[in-house]
Amino acid sequence: MRMEFGRYGAYRIDQEEAIKELLHANGMSDANPTKTPIVDDC
Repeated sequence: MRMEFGRYGAYRIDQEEAIKELLHANGMSDANPTKTPIVDDC
């Protein structure tokens, strides 16, 4: 987990490395993101 502190008191937290390790462990290192629309007629 990476934490960054901004000049004006803002925080940024992400888990980029953990996600990369998870993708690699499951053979999905070359996977690409895609947009998925949300259907609102439920």
